[in-house]
Amino acid sequence: MNEDGRLDLVAVCWNSRVVSVLLGNGDGTLGARTDFKVGNAPVSAAIGDLDGDGKADVAVANAGGNTLSVLLGNGDGTLAPRTDYGTTYYPASVVMGDLNGDGWADVAAACYDANGIADLLNIGSAPGGVSPPGNARAPDGASLRGLRPNPSGAQGSVDFSLPDDRPARLELFDVGGRRVMERQVGFLGPGIHALPLGTGAQLPAGVYLLRLTHGNRALTARGVIVR
Repeated sequence: MNEDGRLDLVAVCWNSRVVSVLLGNGDGTLGARTDFKVGNAPVSAAIGDLDGDGKADVAVANAGGNTLSVLLGNGDGTLAPRTDYGTTYYPASVVMGDLNGDGWADVAAACYDANGIADLLNIGSAPGGVSPPGNARAPDGASLRGLRPNPSGAQGSVDFSLPDDRPARLELFDVGGRRVMERQVGFLGPGIHALPLGTGAQLPAGVYLLRLTHGNRALTARGVIVR
């Protein structure tokens, strides 16, 4: 990380929302850590040269925020402020490599709700030129995975994530457009949540529309209740 020929350590810290850099002394010991802010609930980090300047950069998968944070290295063990890119639900692992043979590093993230398909970020022909994946969600972090399992009986739950503790509302509508459930969920705070479908025992079988409103965004998903 600081170009002295000694191995260094990079670690992500879930609760602190940071990536920590500890420079190696070359004798098996490490110096004091330096923390750099990333997104919500980081779970994985990858190191590589993303902008072609020969210095080590870091990409971090933020599971709770549905984002990837890219921090360019300064070559002295420090990192520049992050840039965030949206992913699909719960990026659990991130790797770097030249995926298309153009000589520039790319980033791939394995996401929990992507059916085994990774989101790809391409570092383009210009150093530092990052383009988000085509199926990325907005990087504010809110996502609605929907009813789980789907179809579901009375014991189902609604899976969603929030990036912060701002007001958020979860609603359930029947096919006639009538709202049959409303819950304020912003108090749950940032992270991934599973809200039990408490009124499921009273709801008739059928198709329902779920809506999560967070800030000026409204996310929707379809769910089926069976008996």
